[in-house]
Amino acid sequence: MSSTSIIAPTSTIAPRAPLARSVRCRRRRPTCGCRAGPAGTELARTGYAAVSLRQLLTMTSGVGWREDYHDPASPASWLLRRWHEGDGGLRESLLDMPPGDPPGSRYAYCTPDSLALDWARERATGETFAAALAGLWSAIEAEHPALIGLDRPAEHGGIAMAGGSLAATARAFLRALNRGGVIVALLIAVAVAHYAATVSRIDWRRALWLSSPVLVSVLWFEALSSHTQFHLTVSSRSAAVAIAIVLSATVMSMPRRPSLPELWAQLQTLRAKLPLMRQKRAGP
Repeated sequence: MSSTSIIAPTSTIAPRAPLARSVRCRRRRPTCGCRAGPAGTELARTGYAAVSLRQLLTMTSGVGWREDYHDPASPASWLLRRWHEGDGGLRESLLDMPPGDPPGSRYAYCTPDSLALDWARERATGETFAAALAGLWSAIEAEHPALIGLDRPAEHGGIAMAGGSLAATARAFLRALNRGGVIVALLIAVAVAHYAATVSRIDWRRALWLSSPVLVSVLWFEALSSHTQFHLTVSSRSAAVAIAIVLSATVMSMPRRPSLPELWAQLQTLRAKLPLMRQKRAGP
């Protein structure tokens, strides 16, 4: 198993402005148009030499990489195996990255793009991945620590698996995402559930029948074998569409369908009950 590094929670991090170091010299501050090669000199002779930071962010680098974990002999499987063994070498693997299509010409999910972006960021700011993320954890006032997977023990210079391997609580992820759409959907789901429990029961047979179109997206994901296709806009958004279909089917299966003011009233009721629930949970 790979090593892990703990990001301290807010209570153990001294308040600071995590972005201050990256802008201490505005003339050297990298922008999305900067090339990854000059930003991180080690990448200057790789397939990333002409790739911009914006192209790394959007995974349109065009490098010669195939995100295939089904083939045990593929570069992707080899990279993952190297991380699991904990012997280091994540960044060194980028030095052999060949060029592919012209940068910006196509989208393809590419974990090395995230690793290259983190490498360029570290060269520009002087902060490790763990230190930068600790600043984010402090900014969002996370209540619990997170775990980062390293390619070797931290005392031996382990590098963070910046393309994944981040474990944190759901609350911390929601605070980091800060997306109104996610919060609104969760609030609506909670309001509908409380309405169904107190006002109008759900006809589950009808709800399941009306929810059947979500099987399309489930079968779509099962049929795909390309990691890139998993992250295409159409397929990634199908998960959100599936949630919307199930929620709509649930509401339509109620004998008495709630209005928006009624759902808002359910949320207010739940909000009033929260102190009592916390007291019961805390005990006498």
